[in-house]
Amino acid sequence: MELRLEAADERVLGEVRGELEGLIERYGMADELQLIEAREAAGEARHRGDPVTLATIALVAAGAGGALTVAMGKAGFLTQLARVLEKYLHGGQVRAVIKETPKTRTLELEGSARQVERLLTAWLEKPRD
Repeated sequence: MELRLEAADERVLGEVRGELEGLIERYGMADELQLIEAREAAGEARHRGDPVTLATIALVAAGAGGALTVAMGKAGFLTQLARVLEKYLHGGQVRAVIKETPKTRTLELEGSARQVERLLTAWLEKPRD
């Protein structure tokens, strides 16, 4: 599972990255979680005009075996993650999508911190095949 954050404005994504790095450090999860950056051309423009280049951050498990699920279940981490996401999801500054694998389902996150936390919790608690 990975949480992908996309933004057309690299400055905004840099702010998000800084907050996520601080969160990971505060909760002592540097060994379990990694932030990976990538630049990719969007397939289609979201609005009129030319396609944009998206800056992307992926929050992924450093190891296998559900490490991301375990790490995100640490007391308080999910709540703080939802608060960070809410700040940037509001107004469409950042798009946040959860992916399990490239061939499986995705979930786009939106709403308040409480709604985001509920979506993340439901996703993490869902039984896997």
